[in-house]
Amino acid sequence: MENYHKTLTQIDFNTIVFIVGNVKGCIVFGIDGKVSMLQKSLENIQKNIDFPGFLRANEFTLVNTKFYAGKKPGRIINLKGGSMHKVSRNSWKHFSDMPTDF
Repeated sequence: MENYHKTLTQIDFNTIVFIVGNVKGCIVFGIDGKVSMLQKSLENIQKNIDFPGFLRANEFTLVNTKFYAGKKPGRIINLKGGSMHKVSRNSWKHFSDMPTDF
């Protein structure tokens, strides 16, 4: 069995679709279907990412806008790979001017 626990330096941010987490740890979802765990808070990851394109969708989710695939009514965005995420009212301003659906 593979070790799914990673450090921030072991993560390739080009392949991350989104990160879900809280103050104790995060789960990283990659475009290739790989899932990794980080023992860092979502806030810590957001502060230390040196990669453009990551936006906070809501309290628990950080998305890579490189994989944005469209949006739906009700402040919902779609990412490539089929994941759907509810966007908070405060973060919606970042997604509101993006195209609706491709």
